[in-house]
Amino acid sequence: MICFALGFTSFCVIQIAGIVSNGPLGYLKGFIEPIPLMLPMNLVSEVSLPISLSLRLFGNVTSGACISLLIKGAFGWGSVAIMPFINIIFDIGFSLIQVAVFVILTIIFTSMKIKDEEKIYGN
Repeated sequence: MICFALGFTSFCVIQIAGIVSNGPLGYLKGFIEPIPLMLPMNLVSEVSLPISLSLRLFGNVTSGACISLLIKGAFGWGSVAIMPFINIIFDIGFSLIQVAVFVILTIIFTSMKIKDEEKIYGN
């Protein structure tokens, strides 16, 4: 549920940035570009964004738990010594990487919605 909430929040930020940058009519016009026939595909691509972000985050969080369970099952009581290190790697290390990826994807999708005139480039 938290993964979906993060994906939905990211989706809202992206859409609001697009509306503020292009105006409501310009934002809606973007759905029928380059041709009006693209409207259904553009709508599906917008709706699939929070779903894909959420599933990506959920899959990576769940994979760390699954690998921990596999190690516990393979080593039994012997895993007590190595599990703190495994949990640090999978729960903290990989989670930080996924947070960075999530933020970078949100920034990329937001920049795609903003008009080029409003972007600030280092000169």
